[in-house]
Amino acid sequence: MSGSAERHGQDNERRLIELSDLLEISQTLNQSLELETILNHLLLASMGRFAIGRGAFLLPCAEGRYRVAAAKGLPETPVGFEVDLEEPPQSTLEIGETNGDGLSFFKDRRLAVLIPLRRGAGQCVGMLALGAKLTRKPFVPEELEFLASLASVATPAIENSRVYGELQTLAARLDRKIHELNTLFEIGRRFVGTLEAAEVLKLFAYALMGQLLLTRFAIVLRRPSGPIVHLRGIAAPEAPVWAEDDFWAALSELDGPRTIDESCPAELARLGLTGVVPIRKEDVTHGFVGLGPRAGGKPYSDDELEFSSALANQAIVALENAWLIEETIENRRLEEELAIASNIQSLLFPKSLPTIEGYELAARSTPTRHVGGDYYDTIELGDGRVLIAIADVSGKGVPAALLMSNVQASLRALAGPTMDLAANAGKISEIIYTNTDFNKYATFFYGILDPSSHAFVYTNAGHNPPILLRASGESETLDAGGLPVGLMPGSTYEYGTVTIGAGDTLVMYTDGVTEASNTADEEYGEQRLLDLARVGSQGAALVFLDSVYDDVFAFAAGMPQGDDITMVVLKRFADE
Repeated sequence: MSGSAERHGQDNERRLIELSDLLEISQTLNQSLELETILNHLLLASMGRFAIGRGAFLLPCAEGRYRVAAAKGLPETPVGFEVDLEEPPQSTLEIGETNGDGLSFFKDRRLAVLIPLRRGAGQCVGMLALGAKLTRKPFVPEELEFLASLASVATPAIENSRVYGELQTLAARLDRKIHELNTLFEIGRRFVGTLEAAEVLKLFAYALMGQLLLTRFAIVLRRPSGPIVHLRGIAAPEAPVWAEDDFWAALSELDGPRTIDESCPAELARLGLTGVVPIRKEDVTHGFVGLGPRAGGKPYSDDELEFSSALANQAIVALENAWLIEETIENRRLEEELAIASNIQSLLFPKSLPTIEGYELAARSTPTRHVGGDYYDTIELGDGRVLIAIADVSGKGVPAALLMSNVQASLRALAGPTMDLAANAGKISEIIYTNTDFNKYATFFYGILDPSSHAFVYTNAGHNPPILLRASGESETLDAGGLPVGLMPGSTYEYGTVTIGAGDTLVMYTDGVTEASNTADEEYGEQRLLDLARVGSQGAALVFLDSVYDDVFAFAAGMPQGDDITMVVLKRFADE
């Protein structure tokens, strides 16, 4: 046999062995879908065949960057190490002194051959890097050709394993999403069944701890009455940032949950938080959840932050429902209490007005709320004389009603046949001043009518001067007295005396009558009341009182009543 024929036979035999080896390696590689196993087999097969002491396999991880996915004989290069490589070689490349600086990673680690693995002739799916042979013999073309064939055989197995890995990741993520949805559904069901805001907040906190495995967090909710703060493992700051409007403005700029970075308010990081989840409803920021670091230091994934956001949005809806229910219950309770208070206050007014020979008496009080601060009273003194009083205490609602009851109790306690109006006004003022805050006082007018002489002795403590309308059409006001009771300590008072003639009408009223406003913000005024009195006082006292009320409400034209309206009308019959 000639030399050329012998060499041809040896080449054929070598190729058959290589094909057999490639087939065997291919079968080994395709037996597994685990990327780590495949890469280890690939390295062992190539390094073992050529007696190579070091090697690595790199996978693309970003544009122009590759990650070491497997390595042998390279203790200084751990798995996960990333390498910048803008232009991977198009084909098998022997690394030498003539190669550019772009291959410094491989040169520094004495890697001699770089074999790219490509999908067809296109995208690089990885690179096999091998060191020099331990025999120090150079790679011959046939060996480099075999390595290129080995790379081609390994490419489908690596691609399949990566697809399999992505499917596993996707399946795991899908399982996690299903678990999160089930968790959200279950927590939502529990939220719906909870009517107390404190219990909703507790469930929210437990869900965070259970799902994210954290022990440090902050839940801060913005409320008109002030922030609601729930901290765990975080010390409350002396000057909380959530008390500042600027903080909420900065928080509203975040487009969603995130790991805390320079775009977040700096105060969050100073609290030791690593993640923030804005709580929003209809594009309005109602609060936030601050996530502290986990024990193992593992960062929060995007999925975990999104789950936290969904949980927080569920919680804010449940909390608002709970707050609404609590407010409704509280309002109903207050209404019931006010109804009781209104009923009790009505008992402070005279059950019936006394019958005074030769006179007609009418009175009415209409509060702006359930209870009011206006007051009128009549007391029969036992000798035919009758005390008539009217008052208007400062403020409105329940506080005014309580002060009104003090005025009524004081007056009743001091009333008697020998009472001194001016002196008793001073005593009532001292009682009110001593037992109430500095800004609590009452305008007060009272007088005693003696039907036998028709004398009316009175004291006016800062009240709207009653109008005494004479039968002739002339009028005068009753203003002798002093300051409102309870306004100043040691107040003294004077008294005045008028005689009520036949056909005269005495009109006592509170400022709710004259200060009633219409849609043009005009007040009813004293002149309008006087004009109406000149026309209506000729009739019965009750008819005149009704006409004033009707005229006031017609003037206001549906505008909300700003103050209690109270009137007392005393009319002496004309002599027959």
